[in-house]
Amino acid sequence: MIDLTQTLPQRFIGAGFTLYEKGSCLYLYRNQNHHGGIFIAKLPIKATVLNVTEVAERYLKPKIGEIKRAVEIGRDKKPYQKYILHACVICGKIRWVQLAKGKPKHLKCQSCAHWKGGKFKGSKGYIWISLPRNDPFFSMTNSKGYIRTNRLAMAQHLGRCLYSGERVQTRNRVKTDVRIENLRLISKPR
Repeated sequence: MIDLTQTLPQRFIGAGFTLYEKGSCLYLYRNQNHHGGIFIAKLPIKATVLNVTEVAERYLKPKIGEIKRAVEIGRDKKPYQKYILHACVICGKIRWVQLAKGKPKHLKCQSCAHWKGGKFKGSKGYIWISLPRNDPFFSMTNSKGYIRTNRLAMAQHLGRCLYSGERVQTRNRVKTDVRIENLRLISKPR
């Protein structure tokens, strides 16, 4: 058995890959946790280093559901804490998540966990909501894609977008009450 590990690129050697020639075949192993090598592939002797690195590359990339310790993924705190490669249930973003009782600790990524459904109450008491770009009233939104609910309700009632000079008032002065009978349209004089 001839050791050909030094023919591999340095990043594979650092990741614990070893390459041996035995008879008319090449054998690729990966050492993990100092408990001997795990057999990965058997290749014909005429396989080039490029072929070997392609095979090694597939095993170097982690797969969803794979569990590793913190030190293996570059986390310094609690080096023996286990992490799992997990996809966010909302957006599908793949990231390492702390493992708790055999399950991912957080099912949503940080940005999806803080998402409130595109709705918030502004400083003047109006409710603002986010509209998708394909919405017919999207042209009425501000630069961040939000619109006040009272303007949206009036536009939907009229079946057209409101002009920038048109204002919507609430009759009972409750800015969160967007029933159509509570709204009135006021046009600015030109």
